[in-house]
Amino acid sequence: MGQDLTSPKQPAGAMAYMSQLDGLRGIAIVGPLLTHFLPADHALRTSVPWGDIGVDLFFVLSGFLITAILLRCRDLTETGKQGLGFTLGRFYIRRFLRIFPLFYALLAIAAVLNLDEVRNTFYWHFLYLSNIVMTIHDRGFGHATHFWSLAVEEQFYLVWPLFILLAPKHRLIQLTALMVVLAIMFRLGASVLPLPWLARRILPIACVDALGLGSLLALYRADASHTRALTRLTSLGLRVGAPLTVLLTIVAPLHVAGSAAHILLGRFAHGLFSVWLIHRAAIGFNGVPGLILGRGPLPYLGKITYGIYVIHHFVPEVMKKFMPGYDAFSNWPLTAKFAVWTGVSVAISAVSWHLFESPINNLKAKYPYKNRKNEPGGTVQAAPP
Repeated sequence: MGQDLTSPKQPAGAMAYMSQLDGLRGIAIVGPLLTHFLPADHALRTSVPWGDIGVDLFFVLSGFLITAILLRCRDLTETGKQGLGFTLGRFYIRRFLRIFPLFYALLAIAAVLNLDEVRNTFYWHFLYLSNIVMTIHDRGFGHATHFWSLAVEEQFYLVWPLFILLAPKHRLIQLTALMVVLAIMFRLGASVLPLPWLARRILPIACVDALGLGSLLALYRADASHTRALTRLTSLGLRVGAPLTVLLTIVAPLHVAGSAAHILLGRFAHGLFSVWLIHRAAIGFNGVPGLILGRGPLPYLGKITYGIYVIHHFVPEVMKKFMPGYDAFSNWPLTAKFAVWTGVSVAISAVSWHLFESPINNLKAKYPYKNRKNEPGGTVQAAPP
């Protein structure tokens, strides 16, 4: 969510455009839409944890893309082409321009309209501490509940650059793998200790296995000497992550032990399978999968996914408050309402992208990752966004 690292035009130090990753984002957003637009007891929602799978795919994508760009930035600092302060400053400025404007605009609108409980918890959301306040109260906050994942990602963005840029380079892989293990251990500890139930799901340490698996993928792909390890990791994603995801999905509703197993290992399984998906999409799927992911509506949906994710959960409530004839609409078949809510979310997000987010996003052209002043004959000419 909120990634800018697969744009077709990139400043020095950034990654090449991989359109199929945008296609994966377009698929990932379906999970939250199903979770938030279907009743809690709907068979399609209770049979598969669509929201968890979608959010975990977003987390792995974030870990992969952020780590890949930070490794390129580390190369610039280690060769003396720019300082650590410059690199960190550019990273945070670019994150600010991509993420903050839409989120804060929506937060302000929700507070003014007094949607759900946003006004009462405004400053927690404003500081990207939604997951913390939800853990303290051990409950969600209505249509702002999905902000927890945005808080996790922002907390990750705050800490992870320091880790990638400052940790000993020869220890990055081991330390990242250790964090994946620690996340599983934390969820186990949170399940047996008297901690709030939500602690095992929405605190940063509970999510770092998905983020860490994406980071491991980037670390392995960045160095040709890790080709064999990369092959093993992606093979595990397909041969272990995929069947484990299916197995946990099947057993979770059946008994307490199955539910506990899903809480403990579900995110790891989703993350492991996502590693294989992302690696293959980064290389480029061939045939029909490649056409679906790389062309048509999915890459476009991926481009506006951040807006869809931030906005969509408020759409039913806003329509209920302000739509003329909503009582008649509320009697429509669920499939029709789902289609309308999804269509409205996509339409608003598309308008937001073209008229609001993209113009602000283009300001990143003034803040390339690479310090152009230090190039031979270099000036302050900005790289493309």
